[in-house]
Amino acid sequence: MKRLNFAEILIEQKLINQTQLYEAIEKQKQTKQTLGQILLDMKVISEREMLVTLAQELSFEYIENPSSVMDISVKEMVGFDFASSKKILPLHIRDGRLVFATSDPLDFITMEDLGMITGFDTQAVISPYATIQQGLAVMYSETDDIEDEALVLNTEDTDLLQRVESAPVVKMVNALIDSAYNVNASDIHIEPGQDATRIRFRVDGTLSEHMVLKKELHELVTTRIKIVSGMNIAEKRKPQDGAIRHTSEFLELDLRVSSIPTPLGEKIVMRLLGADQNISYSLDSIEINEDIKDKLRAISQVPNGILLLTGPTGSGKTTTLYSLLNEISTPEVSVVTVEDPVEKQFEGITQVQINERAGLTFAAGLRSILRQDPDVIMLGEIRDAETATIAIRAAITGHFVLSTLHTNDALSSVVRLIDMGVAPYMVASSLKAVIAQRLVKKICPKCSEVHELANEDKLLFQDIELKQASVGKGCERCSHSGYTGRVAVFEIVFIDEVLENMISENASMNKLKEYVASQGTKFLRDDVIRLIQEGKTSITEAKKILFSVS
Repeated sequence: MKRLNFAEILIEQKLINQTQLYEAIEKQKQTKQTLGQILLDMKVISEREMLVTLAQELSFEYIENPSSVMDISVKEMVGFDFASSKKILPLHIRDGRLVFATSDPLDFITMEDLGMITGFDTQAVISPYATIQQGLAVMYSETDDIEDEALVLNTEDTDLLQRVESAPVVKMVNALIDSAYNVNASDIHIEPGQDATRIRFRVDGTLSEHMVLKKELHELVTTRIKIVSGMNIAEKRKPQDGAIRHTSEFLELDLRVSSIPTPLGEKIVMRLLGADQNISYSLDSIEINEDIKDKLRAISQVPNGILLLTGPTGSGKTTTLYSLLNEISTPEVSVVTVEDPVEKQFEGITQVQINERAGLTFAAGLRSILRQDPDVIMLGEIRDAETATIAIRAAITGHFVLSTLHTNDALSSVVRLIDMGVAPYMVASSLKAVIAQRLVKKICPKCSEVHELANEDKLLFQDIELKQASVGKGCERCSHSGYTGRVAVFEIVFIDEVLENMISENASMNKLKEYVASQGTKFLRDDVIRLIQEGKTSITEAKKILFSVS
């Protein structure tokens, strides 16, 4: 990572362009950081993309999670101080060589030093730095003292706290969060089992195993997390919620933490808020169809009324809302949000965090906001009839309100509001547009192949005579999953005068759908089929949308 040919490799692989390289070189002259670190700070490339590319070009083995292949006994040959200072993780002896993980395979001096102190020839494999830190914490916390103490039941809280605050445990938790961020994970699951603790990351909507810890370390890790997230460590029989502001050398990140008791110990789930490195919360930077982008921009210019986004949890609604707020927010406009939680902070926008224990609910927050002279209000979610009624009244009295609901498609939101007890005429007069949204996985462009459809799939798409579709066969770049990242599909319904009258008259859902279809509205099904035809998503991903909407 310390030589210019490394940058040339990235350009050759089209991971960065010449403009980005020149900008990074100029910054390097001022900061004296490595070129790799500057590119990471600029967020033009992820650490994983960088390291996988290096591994391929330099013929090194790439190991995402080196902890899974390390032999604890090699710590007898390499001390913690040396390994930590050199940012390496000794793994095992293979074919008479000491194999170690590093994020800098061009650091030949460290290789020579390691060989001298161990007496072995060395062989490097490439791993992300966060997982190396994590492995160091696991390897060097596995001392006899810790193992013996961890097996003692009913230890005093003071004794537990001393062990929890020890450097290896603190580093292990910090490295776990850094590692999740580096692979673009949205959630970390820490799950106690009969014999071990499983740690899984949710990446692009899918959970996969990251590492397995000895059962004796479970209480140390969960207690550390509970301490830093403000939970009661003495309470292990009830669910608890907390929050963490995580900071490391190059990272500041907010996490929402939840614990729940199980017969085998407490399960912890940490949600990384606003951590997606692929998102800059701008309509121009989000990968969406230009026609949809134009419609979203048109919606953002509405002076008053309600815009609803609908879809299940994890469908990208918050990203779209934030991107619209970025479009709307100017020095001439007062924008206020009520959120639970505030996932990303923005300059020029007043953001209010819900605190139900203190009585600050969505409804209470919305009432208070209306006394703050806002032009635009964003509600994280309309959860009940009271919030829905206040939001609609705010829209009718001249405010532009953006919010979310959980329904399967756009027009179901109309029925949901009426079911909540809002009068149909009030829904009709306030609602300006409804957007249904989902996320589907993108096929990895590096290993994409075109295949003939199976007969049953041809029947599914017989109305458009679809005979071929792309699929990712799996490669190093996509961790052999066939996918890299996700892309949104949309269904946008504008409430025109005819639709407004139909809603006021409480027309059936079938009649509402017939009308919007006659106006040429593109439904979720149409948008996901477009992505198949463009080779951006697979039939497997498309089916998740096709079978979840009518």
